[in-house]
Amino acid sequence: MDNQNNLKFSLVVKNEDFVVRDHRLHQARIMPGVTFLDIIYRFLKMRGFNLREVELRRVLFKEPVVTTEEFDKKVEIIMERKVNYWSVAARSIRIKNGKIISDSFDENLEGECWLNSQVPLKKMDIGSLKQNAARTEDMDYVYSFLRTSGIHHYDYMKALGKLYVGKDYVLGELGLNAPSSQYIDYFQIHPAYLDSSTCVIAMVVLKQTGLDLSNAKPMIPIYIDSFRNVNKLGEKCYVYIPESKIVDPRSRGNSNPEIAYSDIEVYNEYGELAVLFNKFGSKRVRSENLITKLQKTERVTVDNVVFDNQNRVETSGKVKYDMISLKGVFQRDLRTIIAGVMGMESKDIDVEKDFFEIGMDSKALIMSVEELEKKMGNKLYPTLLF
Repeated sequence: MDNQNNLKFSLVVKNEDFVVRDHRLHQARIMPGVTFLDIIYRFLKMRGFNLREVELRRVLFKEPVVTTEEFDKKVEIIMERKVNYWSVAARSIRIKNGKIISDSFDENLEGECWLNSQVPLKKMDIGSLKQNAARTEDMDYVYSFLRTSGIHHYDYMKALGKLYVGKDYVLGELGLNAPSSQYIDYFQIHPAYLDSSTCVIAMVVLKQTGLDLSNAKPMIPIYIDSFRNVNKLGEKCYVYIPESKIVDPRSRGNSNPEIAYSDIEVYNEYGELAVLFNKFGSKRVRSENLITKLQKTERVTVDNVVFDNQNRVETSGKVKYDMISLKGVFQRDLRTIIAGVMGMESKDIDVEKDFFEIGMDSKALIMSVEELEKKMGNKLYPTLLF
């Protein structure tokens, strides 16, 4: 498939690979979604891209990669050249003993790869942040909270270190377990660093809200507006999260009660910016079944869905709606789309109910947004319906 306009790369995630073996959600072996960032960057490095100029945008995590004793996963990264960027898609298929045992791929991720010569160069005064902290906590304080929500980290995927909690920020000083650190040169960005960087967000949320740990729900990545990796991380890194850049589902500033957003800055041991997440979004996992069902064989597909084309006006190749009837048209079209995704009759979709109340999960919502995009002829925000 490789040519000037199309690139393809594949790897196998085995059930005994530490990236899934030592990271579990509701006891399912699950690859942290942010691990895809390392995989994509390693692929781009192999293809001769200048990684300091690479910017991943509009990264949407569609479905986690899960393995079991019954199957491993072959993961494919597919890139297609567009006018100003490369589209990026990740998909996976079940294999056993090197042989494919499924008849279809799972769609795991999509995004855009841009080349941006404006490299973000920034240095942080780490010593000052540590000195001005009001208190410190061990990183295991965060992991203990995550365990109550059903997320378990074991040696190879568990970062060690301290959290410095300031008036309006949290700084994580993190390193790797000895067994895990031996692989640091194999990765562009070690998966344990990527995963633990997002885990530090929990410290900010705990600080802001004082959560009832007995009712904690796990959160997994759903979206990143922009991601950069401009320097390599070594034996130690510093994760900086300003409170002003985090919006938790319980806070007033968040119009979406299901997704928490944050900016995350990761610095190397010299205080130089290495990794930057802009608007990293994590999504609540409402039900354990949403994860454990990925170990089974059921699949959700959209087949033969017919959409009503009334009340549309073609203008310069784009679909525009009569604003007077927009609400009714949108509601009707959305009901039709959801019915097709869910395998239900349109009349059985109660538009007054929450999407999750009618049995939709994140994958079904993403599929619905994609169908809306096709119908309206415009790009929509990937998490529009969450």
